[in-house]
Amino acid sequence: MQGVVVKNTGSWQVVRTTAGELLNCKIKGNFRLKGFRCTNPVAVGDEVTLELKPDGTAFITAIAPRRN
Repeated sequence: MQGVVVKNTGSWQVVRTTAGELLNCKIKGNFRLKGFRCTNPVAVGDEVTLELKPDGTAFITAIAPRRN
C-alpha cells in the first residue's frame, strides 16, 4: 500500500493512502540498521510504502527518494 505523510507527531505519522484513507502509522525499527542516523527519517510530504497488519496497525516499511 502506498501513501504520503501528511502529519508527523513524534513516533506516529498520519499517512494519506492512494485511496484517500488516513492511517496512523509507526516506522519499522530497521531504518536505523539501513544507515539512517537521524531520530526520525520520515518528513511530511514523503511518499512511503505501508504494511497493514491484521490487527489494524500500520507500519511504514519503505521511504521513496525525495524529489524537488
